Amino acid sequence: MNVPTALYRCLDAHGSLIYIGITASPPTRFASHRRTSAWWPRVARVAIIWFDSRDLAATAEAKAVATEHPEYNHNLRRRAPTPPGMSYNVTGRRKLIT
Repeated sequence: MNVPTALYRCLDAHGSLIYIGITASPPTRFASHRRTSAWWPRVARVAIIWFDSRDLAATAEAKAVATEHPEYNHNLRRRAPTPPGMSYNVTGRRKLIT
């Protein structure tokens, strides 16, 4: 089942990248971060790009973490890079939450 999934980047007031994640429900995920993530109070902006499926978003997330080095994505940094030939069929829907 293809569920539209958001790739989000959390940035601080200076534009430094704090965290990259994916979710089908940004408001629910951000509420969870508010409750459980020590870094959440530093977030000044969240940039969101929507993908047509969770698989596409997860592939983009792994690539973004590996190349952009957010401060709090240590586990995902160790994952393998995007497989050759994988494409990102982005829907084009973009949203910036401030």
